[in-house]
Amino acid sequence: MLSGMIGFVVEARFAPEKATIRTALPQHLNHGSQLSEVVMPKKSRIERFWEKVQKTDTCWNWIGSHDRKRYGFLWDGDANVRVHRWAYEYFVGPIPKSLTIDHLCRNPSCVNPEHLEIVTNRENILRGEGIAGRNARKTHCKRGHAFTKENTNIENTKYGAMRRRRCRICRNQLERECRKRKRVFSESQAENVNSG
Repeated sequence: MLSGMIGFVVEARFAPEKATIRTALPQHLNHGSQLSEVVMPKKSRIERFWEKVQKTDTCWNWIGSHDRKRYGFLWDGDANVRVHRWAYEYFVGPIPKSLTIDHLCRNPSCVNPEHLEIVTNRENILRGEGIAGRNARKTHCKRGHAFTKENTNIENTKYGAMRRRRCRICRNQLERECRKRKRVFSESQAENVNSG
């Protein structure tokens, strides 16, 4: 006995040469001519939206389809759209093309418009929990020196696409140690040449 198919499966027999599945379907689905007469009322987008929202004390969690990062999707008639963007546009207003939506609650499945804010992509990244956001919030270098205007160099990375902060105190100390190692090495090389 199989179940979970259209209607209820009454009997399923599998023979090596062919498979036979007989189902018990409602009468109006057994005939192709009557199938077109069954018309389900179409739900509006907002009705479909509320069916897939689970409200908590603070967030409105999207329990519909979502990606691996937990950002939800909603069919908008033409295509799947990010549901937090759709909710913001529905409840608040349009989102300018150059801006994006930031989840203030840090919950990607939240669609509560009070938790959504329009920001630049840069601002969204710096507020986030990624490497760039974490580094932007640092106030001291890894050795404890404060990132002040006087103590901070802004440098381009190897590829020039990103910029990073470097502590001047640490950099100066590293350069002194490097010069000392080079001096010791060249003195030992000179001794080897003189002794040999």
